[in-house]
Amino acid sequence: MQKKYNLVLDLKDILKSTTDNSTAKERVDRFTKLLRDSYKEDNRNNNKSVLSQHRNSWDHFVKTCLNILFIVPIGIYELSKGHSVFFFSKSHGGAFVEEAEEEIKKSQGPSS
Repeated sequence: MQKKYNLVLDLKDILKSTTDNSTAKERVDRFTKLLRDSYKEDNRNNNKSVLSQHRNSWDHFVKTCLNILFIVPIGIYELSKGHSVFFFSKSHGGAFVEEAEEEIKKSQGPSS
C-alpha cells in the first residue's frame, strides 16, 4: 500500500510541478513514462499492478457484497415500520428543535 501511495504522489507531483520550466507536454510525457515503468516493473516481478491492487482485490469485493447484504434488509425493515429509509435524515428530535427555534424567533418579533 505504501508503494502505491508513493507512486500516486510522484505522479501527482510530476503533473503539478511548476518549479522547473518544463512544458505541459513534457510533464505529461514524464507522467506516462513513470506510469509505464511501474507497470513494466510489476510485470517483471510477476505481480499485479501496484495501482490496481486494492481496487481489484477479492477483499474489496466481499466487503462491498456484505455491505449490500446488510444495508438492503435494514432499509426494507425501516420501510415496513413506516420509517424513512434515508439513514441520515433529520430525527424527530432535530425537527422539533428547528420548529421550536422558529416559533421562538416568531414570538420575539422583528429585531431592530
